[in-house]
Amino acid sequence: MEALAFSYQFVSAYLDQTGGTEEIPLVHPEFGGRSGARPEVRRLTNSAQELEYLASWLRKRAEAGIHFRQMAVLCRFNTQVEKIREGLAKKGIAVDLDQFSGQRTKAYDPAEDTVKILTMHSSKGLEFNSVVIPDLGCMPYAKATPEEEARLLYVALTRSTESMLVTYHSESEFTKQCEALHQRKEPPSSGYLGVPA
Repeated sequence: MEALAFSYQFVSAYLDQTGGTEEIPLVHPEFGGRSGARPEVRRLTNSAQELEYLASWLRKRAEAGIHFRQMAVLCRFNTQVEKIREGLAKKGIAVDLDQFSGQRTKAYDPAEDTVKILTMHSSKGLEFNSVVIPDLGCMPYAKATPEEEARLLYVALTRSTESMLVTYHSESEFTKQCEALHQRKEPPSSGYLGVPA
């Protein structure tokens, strides 16, 4: 199941087919024009192991010829952005240490060969070859409805054009849903929500 089909099936558990908005339209996989790899969903023991796995995955993508500028880590919260940015930098991953910090001391530069570390909100409208969504266990956020959080995660899940990694170290309603989708064996050409392919 490729990334757009995965994203569509995830959000469909929370919204009906008309649940998209003008700001976040739901794109049926058949009309998305993409056919990337099946997303990887990975449970890890703790946040340190999760960070180590992220760094390893990003390195492997770089070794496969993908430039860092074509990779993104999309976080739910600003605090996660800072923690992951610092952690990846310590592990030798090229990240922009000033970009998207609280005061935006530096303009966004898509050409700079660094992994882009953004909030899910900031990623809207952007596309990357390879996307990591870490710490999915923090969603859905208690101060928002599951439907609002599902729409936000849908935005993040649809930023990838080729490869996606979703990680977590604590379980949540969303991690259970993503694991269930990840374990499905049906091909992306099968029907969605009762809509024949």
